[in-house]
Parts: sequence; structure tokens; C-alpha cells
Amino acid sequence: YSLQFDGVHVVSGSLDTSIRVWDVESGSCKHALMGHQSLTSGMELKDNILVSGNADSTVKIWDIITGQCLQTLSGPNKHQSAVTCLHFNKKFVVTSSDDGTVKLWDVKSGEYIRDLVSL
Repeated sequence: YSLQFDGVHVVSGSLDTSIRVWDVESGSCKHALMGHQSLTSGMELKDNILVSGNADSTVKIWDIITGQCLQTLSGPNKHQSAVTCLHFNKKFVVTSSDDGTVKLWDVKSGEYIRDLVSL
């Protein structure tokens, strides 16, 4: 359902709730990133950092080299429905959802900053 490619790695999001990191040269699976409860609805990959949005309403930040989940964007201000889109830079993650909100998060700490849109 989701796919990212950085020239070295292919990252695939699957219906089985896993996200897999593949080495392009060898074709081997380097990591199976587990933790979401539903299908991955969107991903973005930059500089070995992957941000994944999920139909379970969560967003996760991963290090694709170590396979570790660095942050889960959740808590009382999390989305109430499926995450539909996301983008990030060195400072922020912006997420949108079927719940009619667009949220701003701190990429390093995973802390909720504010709603940018709330319908």
C-alpha cells in the first residue's frame, strides 16, 4: 500500500501491518518494522529516517538502518481516524487524517505542537 525508494533501500508498507526495509543491491530484507495495527497509509523516507502513517491513526518515526522505532506520535492529541498524508523535515512532521485535522509534531521528541486545521 505504500512504497519509498532512496536509491539504496526500498521500503514497503503491507496489508499484514509490517513495513519492510529492502536492500536494492542484494534484494534482501534488512528489517521488518513492526508496531502498527493496520495498513500503512503513507510513508516518507529521508536520510535513513522513515515516517509512517497508518490506518490505526498513529504515526511512527523509524531509523531504517537500526530498524528501531524512534517515536510514536500519539497521546491525547493523536488523530482519531486513519492518517491520510504526511510530510516531514528536520524539525517538524505534518500529518492529516480522515478526522478532518492537520497536525504539527516535533520530529525529534514526537511531541504534539498544535492543530493546523480542524474541521
